[in-house]
Amino acid sequence: MTDLGGLDAGQRASAARVVIVFVLLLVTGAAGIDLYLDLVRRQAIGPRIKRWGRDYPLVMAGLAFFFGMMIGHFFFSRDA
Repeated sequence: MTDLGGLDAGQRASAARVVIVFVLLLVTGAAGIDLYLDLVRRQAIGPRIKRWGRDYPLVMAGLAFFFGMMIGHFFFSRDA
């Protein structure tokens, strides 16, 4: 039986695993880079992002809008 975009249960589970692995690798990579920067006594990722956000406020506002729309879509979408 197919539903939700033509994917069956097995395909949805596989897609979910891919997304979960990607997010975990992304978070682990960011933590690894942050740890490395701490060990070599350089500025961490957080202050770098904060400074970049002050330099480019419209880009940060656009990213916030984009992620807000994604979260709204995930939580408030309805199945037809």
